[in-house]
Formats: sequence, structure tokens, C-alpha cells
Amino acid sequence: MGRAPVGMATETAPRRLRVGGYEEPLGVDPGDVVFAWLPGVTAQTAYHLRLAPADSDPRTDPAWDSGPVTSDDNANIPYVGPRLDDHTRYRWTVRVRDDGGDWTAWSNSASFVTGVTEWSASWLAPSGPEYESVPAPAPAFRTEFSVEGSVRDAHLSVSVGGTADPHLNGTPVAESGLDPAESDYEERVLYTTYDVADALREGENALAVACGRERYAMTVANEWAWHDTPWQRPHPELSAVLTIAYEDGTRETVITDSSWRVAPTATRFDSLYTGECYDAREAAAWSDPTLDIADWPAARTVDGPAGTVTAQTAQRVAPVREVEPVSLTDPDGGGYVFDFGEQVAGWVRLAVDLPAGTEIEVAQAETLAADGTVVDEQDHLDAPFQTDTYIAAGEGTETWEPRFTYKGFRYAEVRGLPERPAEDALTAVVAHSTIEAESKSAFDATAERLTEIHDRARRALLSNHHGVPTDTPAYEKHGWTGDVQVTASTALYNFEMQPFYEKWLGDVADAQRESGELPPFAPTSDWGYSDGPHDAVIRAPNPAWDAAYVLVPWWTYRHTGDESLLAAHYDGMCALVDYLADYAEDGILSEGLGDWFPPGHGEPRWNPPEGTGITSTGYLYRFAEVLGDTAGVLGRSRDQDAYQAMATRVRESFNDAFLNAEAGVYATGETDEYRQTSAAFALEFGLVPDAHRGAIVDRLVESVRHDHDAHLDTGILGTRYLLSVLCDAGYTDLAYEVVTQSDYPGWGYWIESGETSMLETWELSARSHNHHMFGSVDGWFFEYLAGVKPAKPGYETVELSPHVPTDLRGVSATVDTPRGLVESSWEQDDGAVTFEFEVPDNTTAVAHLPDESGDRDTVSLTPGSWELTRRVD
Repeated sequence: MGRAPVGMATETAPRRLRVGGYEEPLGVDPGDVVFAWLPGVTAQTAYHLRLAPADSDPRTDPAWDSGPVTSDDNANIPYVGPRLDDHTRYRWTVRVRDDGGDWTAWSNSASFVTGVTEWSASWLAPSGPEYESVPAPAPAFRTEFSVEGSVRDAHLSVSVGGTADPHLNGTPVAESGLDPAESDYEERVLYTTYDVADALREGENALAVACGRERYAMTVANEWAWHDTPWQRPHPELSAVLTIAYEDGTRETVITDSSWRVAPTATRFDSLYTGECYDAREAAAWSDPTLDIADWPAARTVDGPAGTVTAQTAQRVAPVREVEPVSLTDPDGGGYVFDFGEQVAGWVRLAVDLPAGTEIEVAQAETLAADGTVVDEQDHLDAPFQTDTYIAAGEGTETWEPRFTYKGFRYAEVRGLPERPAEDALTAVVAHSTIEAESKSAFDATAERLTEIHDRARRALLSNHHGVPTDTPAYEKHGWTGDVQVTASTALYNFEMQPFYEKWLGDVADAQRESGELPPFAPTSDWGYSDGPHDAVIRAPNPAWDAAYVLVPWWTYRHTGDESLLAAHYDGMCALVDYLADYAEDGILSEGLGDWFPPGHGEPRWNPPEGTGITSTGYLYRFAEVLGDTAGVLGRSRDQDAYQAMATRVRESFNDAFLNAEAGVYATGETDEYRQTSAAFALEFGLVPDAHRGAIVDRLVESVRHDHDAHLDTGILGTRYLLSVLCDAGYTDLAYEVVTQSDYPGWGYWIESGETSMLETWELSARSHNHHMFGSVDGWFFEYLAGVKPAKPGYETVELSPHVPTDLRGVSATVDTPRGLVESSWEQDDGAVTFEFEVPDNTTAVAHLPDESGDRDTVSLTPGSWELTRRVD
């Protein structure tokens, strides 16, 4: 069949200008400004940048001019001009030269606001009788200042041991009270920046910041020892900088110091795990500028956290939508249960009219007990779980929602009401880090089951991003490294992950010991080290979990083309791999956790029957390969040779130890049961000798097709690779059948059972019903069904290799790349498949398309829209 472009880009200037992954970002570290844009020409051969303070036009009056730079890069371009000022808005513009030598027009200018490098503000802690013991109310710190003149710009940067709810003149300036994100406060303390110019007014102003505990001042004893960390304090602590830029060019700065005052708020207690207690009878307008605070005690100045104050790169937590209840029941005559119809992460907003002093509880949970009440039991802390307490003021209809906690739930049970509530008395507010806000990726299919799985994978991922990539929004809320590494590829296809991973990989680096050892989650309370101070049931090393520190930077580089994460973490990655290699015996590493939660092995929650030798050693091999490739990218040729040699040695040891050539299987010898994951790992990582590949594939296919009736038998590690291995071996129809099964075990079984997200185990008895570990399947949708892959880092060249199951009529996907939107769709009818591709400007694509022979032919594509047809019958 022939090929022909059916449309070409006609843009005449660059567009979608971004800094650090964001359009119009706030609080960019002045030393970490990185530009990106979409060129607007088919092929960029050079770029030209200009930058100026916000009161100047960078196109005509630049303070910095890069001059023409010969390059086809349109992303990851660092600012290399004079040092930028703190808390200052800058505008920038770019033009590019096409392959005909012509320059485009200058783009419309875009802005960014720098953060604070010279952090001179004091740290404050609450004072007064309420804070002489714990628990204690959430404190509100406050100062008053005068604005004299016309304000051009104003920015507030807030750093907290805990989280902050800043108000200016009574107006909230943050989307939620759940930022800054948590960190290892001994190493880094994050700050977030807000644009507050519109909230200022001529004359007197009041700046007030209420603070929540988060993990900095957690006092509720828990299994993971967050109440016993090196940084633990009895109360939250605050440091803040407000900069006001006037139209006349003058600037004024307001900082936290000994002149600030503090008072308790009506939030009598808050805990990330237990919830909040709010007494509306004591509610005071602590941020009202007319309030007299003369009797408020002065805040105490303290040393504050030991870590370096650093700009938060991860997206802030914000409400994104609201969900109304679908039903209201009264299961036991004492509590009223609201069902919101889907698993969400966020909180419940109340609207009640109650007599003064009426105390109600709102328990939020993911599941119901047999009697219809919520399951709010857990074994991680000896305290109420995900339960808010509200004490009414008795002043008509009262509306309230928590500010310093979030929960994972589908159901909410209200206890203590004197009568049946209205069905709209509760609203679920969905909130998470807004990783989806900057992304335009999408997936759809003619088979409803695929889109149902896609939607649930996205929901699970979004529900588990709150400053860290958590495992569950209800129970642990930890940055478990194993959970992250199995779904990172899925996340990179769906969302804008680079800023988020930049923050979280910093958490991992902060948690790494000098030996190279990592705990199983980051940030860490010092839980999970091999000789840690706490009674951890899981201890290092854990190669399958540690994989996040090697693979996430590499995958991010492949998807974005940005080498910065590789460069920043290269030494730590090397230290980790060298540490693991020291544990290996004759190249075999049998430490750590294995293929978590395969079918039938959900309880007890430990390793699968085959143990960990194959997966742990397989990861060691993959680490050595990736580090060799990373060393090549960074120009470390000596390291490249050393890690390539390590990979060769581990590969030989792996096959000597685990390959049963006669039986065509890989096995650890710890069970007689054939394990799909063992074969999937060996095949995916390229560990199988060519002479044995056919036999290994045949036995795997026999297990899937016949032994398990076209079902998987894998946990989170094997599931990550099983489908791709089957497709690569030519068994796309079998992989598709596995994915679309409606009975146990599988994604369809969950859906048929009424589940609205991903579960922690294949069994419906799973503890967590909003887990993302098994969401790796959604990455397969993009990478194999739609066939979109970065052939070169940052999609400089796009690979388009759709796999076409016989029983699927069509799919459509859009992947948001640094070069623009890549679109891939296909539809089959009567033995012919029509492929439609959109190749963005400034890139090329290589399509590998199936044909009647069962092989694939290769077609080179230039920017534009393409339609190609192949017969496959």
C-alpha cells in the first residue's frame, strides 16, 4: 500500500511555552530554569531566546538574549544568562529557524516567577497554654503590614514543618491545606509559592497561615514510626516570605519573625491517618483583616527543621472535582451511610443544620461490612481511622470540610445525627497532586472493557499522588518504591511526571545511606533499613523495590529527553547497584521481596512460592544494563564498560542457576509449580540464550493458554511484563484475551464485581481497593495496542508499532510528548487495518506495521497526518 501525508503543520511561531514542565509556573528555583516549547515548524534547526523582567517586552527590550543557537532541541533548554532575582516575574519569548533557513515570528511571551534562594525568614512555633502539651489545635500564625502604592506583583512562599493553609485578608491563597509536600525534614524542607497580588489592598493587610501536622508533628503512634522520626516536633512550624513589587520599581518584603502572633484555630486536632476534629463553636475569623489580635501571644522563634529550604517541583494538591452521593442508607439505626459510587481520594464536605454542641463523626472507608456499615478497622495505629469529628455551632446551615487531611474512600458513615440527613448533606471532594493538568494524553478503544480498565488505572494513579506517589490513599500513604517502579511507565504515558519525579527521586536520594542501601519507601521515618532502629517487618535490601531509583530516572529520560535526573542521581544509582552486587553470591541475588500478590497468594502478604532469586537477580542484570547506558549518555566511558561487564557476568550466573534447558523453564527450585513471572522476567530482560528462547516462550504460552485457561498467574512484577512478552513473541491475541477476561483473576473480574479502581490483590478480599500496582496494564495499552514508544529520547524519533488483536476492532491514543502530540489509531474491517498517525513538528517517526505474512514492514514518516492500510488476513 502507498502512503501520503494528508495534512501539514502551518504554525508560524512557537507555542505552548513551558518552564520546568509548567506553563506560567510560580516559585522556580532561579538556578534551575529550563525552557521548552513547541516549534511551530516541521523541522527546527536553531532557536533564539529572549528574557526580560515582567515590566518589559522581551521581544523588543530583552535583559538577556541567547542569540541564535544551532540546535533541533525544543525542550530541556537551560537558562544560561545572568543570575535571576528572587521572587521576580520574568517574561520570555522564543523564535526558531526552520530547515529552509527562515526564522519564525517571535512567540507570544510567557512568564515564570522565581522562588527564594536567600531564605532569611525565621522559623516560628506556636506558643500559649494550648501548646504546652499534645494533642493541640492547629495553630494560625499572623502578621499585619501596610501596602502603600500601586502593586504590580506579589508572591508568597511558604515553608512548613507540616502543611499550610495561607490566607491574605481573609482570602485563601492555596487550593488546599496539603502543601508543601512531605519530605525528609532533616535533609530538605520544601516551600510553595503563590501569586497574591489580587488579594492585597491599599493600606492595612493581614497575612495569616494555619498549619497542619502532616508527618512533621505526627503524634499518633503508628506501625511505621512516623511519631518517632529524627525530626519529630510536638507542633507544626512555619517560615514564610512575602515579596511585594510596586509599579514604581520599589520592593517590600514581609517575613516571619518575632513580631508574628499565633492563636489556636477551631481545628482542635488533625492527623494524616485519623482525620480532623473541628469545633465550630470556637471558629474565629483568624485571617479576617479587621480582627483585633492584640491579645494573641507572640509566636516562638525556633531553629526549625534541619533540612535545606528548597522549592517544591511536584504539582500542588488541589481539588479537581466533586462527587455527589448515589445512595443513602441507614444500616444499623445509628449511622447513615453515603455511597459516592466510586473510589476517590480527598475528603468529605458537610452541610448540616444542628443544635449547638451536637457532635457528629464522619467515618470514611473504601468498603462496607456485611451489615452495611463502613469498614474503618485497621491494624496500623491504635486510634480512630479516617474519621472526622465536627461539633456544631448551632447557627443555621453550617458548611465545613477538613484542610489538613485527605482520605481514600467510597463510603462515608455519619454518626451522631439526631435525624436522617438530606441526601446532599455530604459531598465528596476529589483532590490530588495535579499531575494530569498539564497533560493531553488519552486512550480509547472500541472494546468498552479496555476503556474501563484505562479509566480505573488513571483513577488509581491519581488517587495515589499527594506530594509523594503513595500506595494507598487510605491506609499507609507511603512512597513505596516497588509500587512506583511497576507503574512509572504508565504514569509517564498519562501525565506530566517529570516535575513530580524530580521531587520524589530527591526523597529517595535523601533516604539513601552512604553504603548505597535504600529503605522500601521514601520519604522514610528510618523504617525498613537492614539494621534500622524500628521493628520493621520488611527490611533492605529489596532489589525489586529499589528498582525505582534506577528505572524511574531512565524511563523519565527516555520519555522526556532530559538528562538532568540521570546526572543528579547517577552517583546514587551506582552506589545502590554496587551495594546490591556486594550481596550477590556468584552473581545471584536472592534478597528482598518478590512477585508481590500473585493469584492465590494474597495471604499472608509475603513472597510468592518461587521466592525472589529470579526477580532479584533479573533486576540486578537490568540495573547493570541501565547504568551502562546511563554512563554512555553522561560520557562516563569507563563506568560504561564496567557495568556492561557486570551485566554479562550476571547474565551467565542467572542462566547457570535458573535455566532448566531440558524442561524449557526458569525455576528457583523453591517450588515445583511453574511460575509465569520467572519466564516473563527472563524474556523481557533479554536473559534467555537465543537457542532456548523458543522453548521458554512455548512453555509460558502453554501455562497461560492451557494451564490457566488464558489467565495470568502473576503478581505485580510479572504482570508488568507478561503482556509485552507475549506480544513480542507473536501472541498478541493471547495477551488480549488475558486482559479482557471477566472472571478471576483479572481486571475484568474486578469490574464485573463492581470495583471502580485497582485493587491491592486479585482477590476481592483485598485490604485496599484503590491501589495502583496492577495499573501497569495501561502502559501496555499505549505501548503495544497503540504502539507508541520513544525510539530516541524525548520522542526525537517516534516508534509506531501497533499490535492488532483479532477480536479488537480499533484503538485510539494520544501521547503528549516534548515534541508535541503523537496520535496513533487504527481500525480493522474485513481483514484490512487502517492506521492513522499524527507525527508532530520537529520529529520523525518509524512505523512497523503488520502484514498478511505475519511480519512487519517499516515505513518512515515525516511530520504531518498519515493514513496507511494493511491487510492482515
